[in-house]
Amino acid sequence: MPRKKTYDKDEVIDILYASEGRPSPINGAPGHSLSLHVNIAMPSDRLSNRLQNRDHPNLPIIMTERDGIADKNTHKDIWKELNPHLSTKVLKGQYDKHIDNHKNESGAFMDLQQAADACVLALNSPAVQTLLGQLDSGTQTEFREEITLPTSDDKAWKMRYAGFGQNANDQNKMTDIESVFLFVQAMAPDTIHIQTFYPIRKVV
Repeated sequence: MPRKKTYDKDEVIDILYASEGRPSPINGAPGHSLSLHVNIAMPSDRLSNRLQNRDHPNLPIIMTERDGIADKNTHKDIWKELNPHLSTKVLKGQYDKHIDNHKNESGAFMDLQQAADACVLALNSPAVQTLLGQLDSGTQTEFREEITLPTSDDKAWKMRYAGFGQNANDQNKMTDIESVFLFVQAMAPDTIHIQTFYPIRKVV
């Protein structure tokens, strides 16, 4: 069956589950749409998951009194107490790599049902259908695409979001979704592997 086709919600949920934790057919990295962008209690957990199973596992996400994500110096000082054998340079580098580079993406869908609805729209969009056709023909083995979600007065797309800085608030913070990012790879013999899929907040 070709990859370029109309996808329904049940099929998309099956694909998301099958892709979760499965090694990428391209580079072996595990798929992580659910663990990082759906199944999290709070948006800071999305960042916490990024720090798990790294070279230095004892690096917790530090929250401020306002329940926001603390800055680099706060992380460095506390991480140094927990990891006295690690240099300041290494600790700052870990912050830059795993928190600073991803803080503006530290959001998640409200639940699996919402994620599946958005993924159905993305996979069935004209742009992604064209790219799926390229996977079928063998001219491409993977693609990354950002798709703007349609909105209406009775359909608002919301995501959980961890802000950053003085006004950050990790708890009970929601913001509008403007688009979604989809990273798809060809999976033999004729299916797809979703390496990651996440919401992108609307910037106002």
